[in-house]
Amino acid sequence: MCVNTVLLLYGQGSKVTESKVAGKEDKDAVLPVTSKDFAKYMGETVNFLTDYLDNSDRYPVTTDKLPGFLTDSMPQEAPLNAHKFEDIMQDLKSEIIPGLTHMQHKRFLAYYPAGCSYPDVIGSVLAAGLGVCGFTWDGCPALAELEHLMVNWFGRALNLPEAFLFQGDIKNSPGGGSIQPSASDSILMSVYAARFAKIKENFRKNADEADVLKRLVGYSSELAHSSFQKACNLAMVKAHLVEADEKFSMRGAALETRIKEDLANGLIPFHVQCTLGTTAICSFDNLVEVGKIAKKYGLWFHVDASYAGSAMICPEFRQFAKGLEAANSININPHKFFLQSVPQGFIWTRDQNALKEAFKINASYYTQYHDGSIDARDWGTALSRPFYGVRLWILFRLYGISGIQTFIRRLVSHAALFERLIQQDRRLEVVGKRVLGLVGFRIKAATRSEGNLLTFGFAEYINQSHKLLVTSADLKGTRICRICTTHERSNEADVQESWKMIQELLEEFLKKTGDLNLDELSVAMENDEHV
Repeated sequence: MCVNTVLLLYGQGSKVTESKVAGKEDKDAVLPVTSKDFAKYMGETVNFLTDYLDNSDRYPVTTDKLPGFLTDSMPQEAPLNAHKFEDIMQDLKSEIIPGLTHMQHKRFLAYYPAGCSYPDVIGSVLAAGLGVCGFTWDGCPALAELEHLMVNWFGRALNLPEAFLFQGDIKNSPGGGSIQPSASDSILMSVYAARFAKIKENFRKNADEADVLKRLVGYSSELAHSSFQKACNLAMVKAHLVEADEKFSMRGAALETRIKEDLANGLIPFHVQCTLGTTAICSFDNLVEVGKIAKKYGLWFHVDASYAGSAMICPEFRQFAKGLEAANSININPHKFFLQSVPQGFIWTRDQNALKEAFKINASYYTQYHDGSIDARDWGTALSRPFYGVRLWILFRLYGISGIQTFIRRLVSHAALFERLIQQDRRLEVVGKRVLGLVGFRIKAATRSEGNLLTFGFAEYINQSHKLLVTSADLKGTRICRICTTHERSNEADVQESWKMIQELLEEFLKKTGDLNLDELSVAMENDEHV
């Protein structure tokens, strides 16, 4: 994207804009920041951001600051009088930037991607600047309509079954979806919806509501993200984790065994969640098998595809979604692998009425004047929502599907390069099957416990160098180091540079293993709360 275009957006070099701003000076005189100030400050902000994003590798990936570095050094109360913008930007550079984890750094290889792109920055500014809020269709029609449109644009770009999309008359369409802040919100929605439906089903049988609630149980793989357990805690239902197989996948037989045990103990199964792209190793649960078991026992079947789902925009990465058509709902986070910044998550369902029933509420001030419309307030716990849809709309318009496909394929190819480089190092071994942008590996050792300690210690050693950031994870009792390719602007030379640093750090670390306190390392690993 041309930076000059962005500068023009904020009035830089535009006589028309300058004249309009000048004409408003009298009206803006009472404002601490006038229209003319705004145009100037935004131009300076754009210059700062483009320089930061183009040169983020001038910083260490992580900070060496300690807790309290900012809260103790900054004033404890907000300023009474306005500060100069240049002073604010100087404080940003000197006080805040040094304390960042630079997630747009070429050697940020941890977690999953934290999306960022120039189109998303433009969309975020437009969403904030337009200053609209969506809760009912009548509250802001364009916000509601664009969100519905993006649910379908995104869904069709990923080749989701049409049953999950809005069809014709949106209000009476069986399928549909909405934009949520995150996967955690979407997963919580699915758990609440399933709980509501199961309690209502048993209530018709004259069952006691409190008795039903305490017996409800939901299921996920032992490798599912912790947000599922959090959702179950909030819903006050039990969460049972199903053991994954040797390929780190939840299978139908293992799920059914657990369901039968729970039924025998008087519990009521009501929900099951599959994961496409687990956090620890990017493995995939078996949707076909789990879908059949969910149908057999009357469970709400949800699919968490937070990371891997976005890759389905490329036809070659759709094979892991076989069986998706049986799901009741699915969520995907564009802010992981789709160039959108946090927060942004999508949820789709084959039955929007069932998903929304637990959240529907009415009040006199929500008067609806137009038939055939649906309200954002019915999709989740939040009433008000920002103009989420404009961000993805800008991305699709400026990149096109083909541009996004190129980006995803490039990151996957970088992960494949990392995998080949790791395989060439006799001291290391790849763990699991690499499918997308995540590679798991560990240090070879005589025993698994020794390998676990060395791998965990090496991940910590890498991170303490501040040269790169990786994530350590426990995978069914095996400790691994995760590398995830995340950077939109990276190339193969950057991968080679990161690998060279990893090898140098590995050489240093292995030379120091004789000095390691293995007991302390073991305690640290047991207390580790990483992914």
